[in-house]
Amino acid sequence: MVNPVDKYRQLSELLYEKTSAGHLKWEEDPLDNSFNTKIGPRLLEIDSSTDEDDNPIMIVRVYFDGKMIERFDDEKIKGTKPKTLIHNSYYVLLSDVYEIAKRNASGADEQLDDLLKDLQMK
Repeated sequence: MVNPVDKYRQLSELLYEKTSAGHLKWEEDPLDNSFNTKIGPRLLEIDSSTDEDDNPIMIVRVYFDGKMIERFDDEKIKGTKPKTLIHNSYYVLLSDVYEIAKRNASGADEQLDDLLKDLQMK
């Protein structure tokens, strides 16, 4: 049986890879400032929060048929470095996913691209 922590790590790395490549469409949940994306029949959510000692943590939740079926945070998967070359921890990796998802959901990059095009034409 595969250790769930290994699956969480792999999922986190794939989320970073697919999100940074623009393959996932993220939407903001206005109630709690989390971001979610549909992957097949599942809804995946990433959220920024704090633990009981007020330390920042990144949380990933997986929903299927409207029910949360899995939840993990960067604390649960720490102990090894991500396989990406630019992240020294899973907190940093998931923080990057969160920030890219935020930009994706707001359309910020598309608007900046359009703005640059408009300014170059003047």
